[in-house]
Amino acid sequence: WNESSDDWEYTALNHASTPAVVTYKIARSFTANIGDGSATSIAVTHDLGTKDVIVQLYDVSSNDTVIADIVRTSTNVVTVSFSAAPTTNDIRVLIQKIG
Repeated sequence: WNESSDDWEYTALNHASTPAVVTYKIARSFTANIGDGSATSIAVTHDLGTKDVIVQLYDVSSNDTVIADIVRTSTNVVTVSFSAAPTTNDIRVLIQKIG
């Protein structure tokens, strides 16, 4: 673990027996725009592998924070439910992995 870059690293020997460092970045956040003008419940696949996530929403048009019901459907999906369907791509979803 490289604390300065928050990446997993390992050293492996290539075919010439020369050490090489390989870095794997582990996703810690996910963002997307959602809304289609008709759906009031939208599944968002974030692939962060945990239910320990913070979910925030804002309106792309006004930049106002949006309040909605959030259900952590699985370790890779949250379902966002609105009282009225948001217009096409008008809600920005910010998801951050905790821990």
